[in-house]
Amino acid sequence: MHPMQKFKLKNSALLVCLPLLLAGCNSELLEESSSTPDNTERVTLAAQPAPVAPYPNIYGYDAAASRASGSDFLLGNPDFQAISYGSFRKAVRDSGDNAPSVEEIKEDLLLMEAMGIKIIRTYHTQDFIDTERVLAAIDAFMNPASPDYREGFKMFVMLGIWVDAVNAWGGGDIDRTQGSATSEAEMDKAIELVNLYPEIIKVLAVGNESMVHWANYHVSPTVVTGYVNQLQALKTADFTKGYDDLVDELPADVWITSSDNFAVWAGQGDYAGDDYKALIEAVDYVSVHSYPFHDTHWNGDFWAVPLDEQDLPKQQQLEAAMERAQAHLLSQVKMVQDNVNAIDATKQIHIGETGWSTVSSDGFGATGTKASDEYKQKLYYDGLREWSNEFGASLFFFEAFDEQWKAGWEHADANHSEKHFGMIDMNGQAKYLLWDLVDQGAFDGLTRGQDGDGNPIAISKTYAGNLDALMLNAQLPPYEEAPVNSDSYSVIDSALADGINLYWWGGNSGIYLSESGSSIMVTGGADNFPGWWGAGVQPSVEANLTGFEQGSLHFDIKATQSLTDVTFKLGMQTAGSGTVNHFVQVGGNTAYPISTEKQSYSIPLSQLANYEQMDLSAVVALMFFLGEVDGAGENYIPDGVTVEVSNVYYSK
Repeated sequence: MHPMQKFKLKNSALLVCLPLLLAGCNSELLEESSSTPDNTERVTLAAQPAPVAPYPNIYGYDAAASRASGSDFLLGNPDFQAISYGSFRKAVRDSGDNAPSVEEIKEDLLLMEAMGIKIIRTYHTQDFIDTERVLAAIDAFMNPASPDYREGFKMFVMLGIWVDAVNAWGGGDIDRTQGSATSEAEMDKAIELVNLYPEIIKVLAVGNESMVHWANYHVSPTVVTGYVNQLQALKTADFTKGYDDLVDELPADVWITSSDNFAVWAGQGDYAGDDYKALIEAVDYVSVHSYPFHDTHWNGDFWAVPLDEQDLPKQQQLEAAMERAQAHLLSQVKMVQDNVNAIDATKQIHIGETGWSTVSSDGFGATGTKASDEYKQKLYYDGLREWSNEFGASLFFFEAFDEQWKAGWEHADANHSEKHFGMIDMNGQAKYLLWDLVDQGAFDGLTRGQDGDGNPIAISKTYAGNLDALMLNAQLPPYEEAPVNSDSYSVIDSALADGINLYWWGGNSGIYLSESGSSIMVTGGADNFPGWWGAGVQPSVEANLTGFEQGSLHFDIKATQSLTDVTFKLGMQTAGSGTVNHFVQVGGNTAYPISTEKQSYSIPLSQLANYEQMDLSAVVALMFFLGEVDGAGENYIPDGVTVEVSNVYYSK
């Protein structure tokens, strides 16, 4: 492998005719046209460094196998593909009647084996009973001494250790400098489980998104580093299996990491500094999370179909969009690699999580970014598996099976995207990325669950295998917009403009349309966490307001109570080279007070903060409301008070 590798993910042609979607079906459509615009970012990565021994190996219970064969490294081994696994099948997650049985988990293990999976990632050690049952089920298949032993079966585990801050879920002030009692119990249980199953558990992951600041439970990196160092100190070459002696020790070849958002590992913004550097030095490798699926909304400059691709056949537009999504992930990996290599170039990078949901009612579907469908999931999966195999990274694709308990705060919404990241749905149907395996008979004789009559459910294809029907649900991303030709751009007058959506950003805030549909209603009641609240009015694709540089933002505003003691930010966001907030403060004693009487304001864009960084060709929020209570001394909107905003538009 060359010292530097350039990755441009390949187009993959769909070798079928789609008469309802394409103007024709001929060989010309199956080749990459020389006239096809190339809007895919090239990403250059340094080569993955070789593993430093001792390292996780592929042997499991095969103690007699020859060690140090040169190809026995587990992580990044293309013969040992990885996936995130959640075993809960019901809408409620607990350790009682809703917990999966060992037999149900065995069903899942055989299905994952049929997919080519040999490493799974879990997320906790003792908070729920499922992890112990997962390990027991694997041991039953993998241990030669077990009556259920299956020759050749191997399934290794990246064992997650849940970490959260003291009082993160209530009970007092949050202390982010300490792990909770649950975190301590998770650590103790992890040590016990490795002692019981050293042949199976090959990686310990301290925390899941436990440092990224949008996680309400996040801790200081010093907490995670402390736990990592605690585990590193227990490694010994003289490890003996078993925990009857209650001796805390770990095998020397178990690797320790933490799994978190790319921004944490890339040292971006608040994640720079010696504390994060110390963590990179402490772990055996870096486990990175990256979600272009979510970024189609939150950081979507890559997602819109460029003007020069909008006349291509639908299939080519979709393929190009997914190439851009994959390149977006690689650009984040590149930022991580640059930061990690500056600290310790021997540290490997593996993908701890990435995935693509297939259903969404929460902003990623037909009324949002149009990202969620099975065709895009397959393109994303296939492209990244090809890259990870070549680069030498394990890629824990999220996830094996749909989980209905996820997005528990909206559990009644069966179509929330968090519930549909799986490769097999809750009805035992294999999604499009697995159809080839169904055709090959990989799942013959395997089942998942039972139907209403108690009969085992065999694995079938979604859409009854009808590709034309599937493709009808594969939506094109929003189109990039040409600059607005008129002298004004309306956000809401008698109704919210087409293609514009309201989004909750965080905190105990809310945003919704009035009953008439002509006003935006905003709330931001007090909450101990996260010390801020926010909501946005955002286009499905970046608005192009080039030419409005000398223009103004206009709006009417009032509240159900005069906000004489409440200030917060109101403005817009652009994303030419990273998201930038442009705003004024409103309410209180500012130049823009808010009372029970409607006030009409016209604010020149040049008076908004960070005007010099304003890229009006990429407007990602046409209006936002943000109260930085802890960071800027701003305020929550009092409980029961609603702010009403109407007649929002931009003028040149």
